[in-house]
Amino acid sequence: MFRLRCHLVVSVLLLAFAGCRDAGKTDAIAPAAPVDPVVQLRSEGRDLFNARCIVCHQLDGRGLPGAYPPLAGSPWLLDADSKERATKIVLYGLAGHIEIHGLRFDGDMPNFNLTDRQIAGALTYVRSSWSNSAPPVDEAFVAAIRAKCGVRGPWTPYEIQAQHPLRAK
Repeated sequence: MFRLRCHLVVSVLLLAFAGCRDAGKTDAIAPAAPVDPVVQLRSEGRDLFNARCIVCHQLDGRGLPGAYPPLAGSPWLLDADSKERATKIVLYGLAGHIEIHGLRFDGDMPNFNLTDRQIAGALTYVRSSWSNSAPPVDEAFVAAIRAKCGVRGPWTPYEIQAQHPLRAK
């Protein structure tokens, strides 16, 4: 028994010293692969959506019937003029009922006072989730819309649709 313990102790010590022998060596650590900026922006947008938007628009992007509109398959996000329309709505909010796919939604969209990057991320996320496939929105685009519109209150559906009529892709 004593002999077995001695062999075990010696084996452990040999393994420990072998590990120490290599401890001073530094192998080159491969740099992490660069993260695609759009992937990073979308990830940030998902996090923001989950923190602020999910309560009204829901995890599946289908909204709440009669109150908050769906984002999944919404022409407000996906038609030919949707990038600027959606940016204006997230920047300033929307007050008044809208119709999507023949259904009325009465809940207002508040202005969350988000940064240009946060808005770009959130829009990039929702425009590419739930089978949506619209191009990303970048910070510079949001900044340009903010500069063009200046300080204002929420849009009305009439104002938004007068500037950006809903139409097919």
